This record gives sequence, C-alpha cells and structure tokens, in this order.
Amino acid sequence: MDFKLNRKTKKYSRLVQLFLTQYVAERAHRKDLNYQLLIDPLHRHYQVILNGWQAEKFIHRILFHLEVKPDAKIWIWVNQTEIDIGLEFGLQGVPFTDMVLGFYPEHLRALSDYAVS
Repeated sequence: MDFKLNRKTKKYSRLVQLFLTQYVAERAHRKDLNYQLLIDPLHRHYQVILNGWQAEKFIHRILFHLEVKPDAKIWIWVNQTEIDIGLEFGLQGVPFTDMVLGFYPEHLRALSDYAVS
C-alpha cells in the first residue's frame, strides 16, 4: 500500500499530530516541566516527552507514543495519561477498528472493541 496514495493514513497522521500539538500547547505555561512533541513524519511516529525537575527529582518520561501504520491503523503504543485517547479519536470519526492498543498483547486486544492489529 503506497502511503502517498492513502488518504486515510494522511488524515489520521494529521489528526494525531493536531491532538498532540494541542495537548502540548495547553501545558506550555508550566515552568518546572517541559512537554515536548517529537514527530517522525517519514515513519509516522509521534511522541510527547515530559521532562524537567520537581523539587530535587529529575523527571523524564514518554507520555504518548503513537504510530500511524501504512494500512491506516493508529497504533497506541504508550498513553501515560488519564485521557482516553481512543475515545478522543472516536469523537473525531476514527472507528475503533482503525485503532490498535499496542501496549496490550494480541490475545487481550481481541477482547476489546479495538483492532487486533
């Protein structure tokens, strides 16, 4: 499947990027912690990294890691927030069958409304 010809893949990539850009922008006022958006447009990987200092402790963690595969599936690899990102994308018109909860093993994914792969 040619990525350049797949409109749904492009649409989902824009949707993921917009969602994460807004997430980071809403937290830009924080002085102690930095929310950084990392985008790999060639491979369609998107991450939000949290880093900074809280008191004497250095914080560095991945809050989101999403990937849009060439088959137009949004893989949710990491979601370390309270946001139900699948529901958020569902409200934007993405069917659950176009999203994969990559942080669950395949046999558990089969028990959900999401795609297995």
